[in-house]
Amino acid sequence: MKEAIGGAWLFQIVIVMVLLFSGFLAISLNYSKAFKVKNGVINIIQRQNGVHNLPTANIGGSQQEIIDYLRLVGYRNSGQCVTTVAEIEWIGLIIQGEAGTWNPPQGSPADRITNSGNQRFNLCIYRTAANGAGASEQGIADIDLYRVEAFFRLDIPVVSQLFNLKLSGTTKPIMWPSGR
Repeated sequence: MKEAIGGAWLFQIVIVMVLLFSGFLAISLNYSKAFKVKNGVINIIQRQNGVHNLPTANIGGSQQEIIDYLRLVGYRNSGQCVTTVAEIEWIGLIIQGEAGTWNPPQGSPADRITNSGNQRFNLCIYRTAANGAGASEQGIADIDLYRVEAFFRLDIPVVSQLFNLKLSGTTKPIMWPSGR
């Protein structure tokens, strides 16, 4: 009887170790994919000189290029977009089926700051005027910074999803002409 009880304890310890190891493996895979997505989207924004719908060089604009990139890497995690006071506007991306949806797709910056309800997005992009609002009126070129948030989950087998975490990165300053 003594060895049967000892064997049960040993079996429980092995099961806990397997769960911890597989949880660590799952979080590291999710984190690496979110990191790759964040850096890829930042590279697209910097290459396209911002987030816009204007097609350039046979590409449907940076928004379409971001959607195509997220589909290519198979990114599906989601979370909530939360803005700070310094950010003038934000865009949330939802990937559904063949087309992605940018939400809110239009409206004034004041409309874009609030995320109504508990809507979840696959990706959040925030724009900040680096040299202050109204700089173009003084003849200074507008400089924007974009902050990209990607999401990753803490999944442990059997227990399922525990946490949804954010990974954030910022672009280099992007200069816009005064009359954009």
